[in-house]
Amino acid sequence: MASDNNVKLVPNVVRAVRETEYPSGPLAIGVVETVNCRNLMNVLADFQARYPGVSLSITTGETYPDLAHTKWAVSPKGCPFRAVLEAWLRSEGIPLANMLEVSSLKTLLSCVRSGLAATLLPQSVLSGEFELGSYPVPEAFRYTTTSFVRRNDGFSSKACAAFVEMVKVSGL
Repeated sequence: MASDNNVKLVPNVVRAVRETEYPSGPLAIGVVETVNCRNLMNVLADFQARYPGVSLSITTGETYPDLAHTKWAVSPKGCPFRAVLEAWLRSEGIPLANMLEVSSLKTLLSCVRSGLAATLLPQSVLSGEFELGSYPVPEAFRYTTTSFVRRNDGFSSKACAAFVEMVKVSGL
């Protein structure tokens, strides 16, 4: 008996086997209305000239067409990504009401993978997650502050200081 993961892979395997050595076939592109259309059209014209075997289909719309009706998988209160999501939705006039509170990253990703919900996580979490797509959030909500917290006993070892410095330098 085939597992669910194997059944989901079959269409991708068929597409890979049918793929030609050169770009061809249908290509659907979705763009938001705010994209600079002249530059995009120039790129598409160059692309079409270089790859005439590709049949382009362009759909325009908004990045998040229905935030109010999105089911959200969120971490418990106190998580900085939940706070960012709440602030973003509040800025759009949308209450975070349609949510599923989840306490583990693995379960959050499983909720998204299954189509049950969407979530807000850093791009770095998606490393190796080929089944999931990501979309940029508005610039004002792309950053969060992470703090290194330690016991305040008056002594900070050189190892701790070196670690804190490396974290600062790396931009984490």
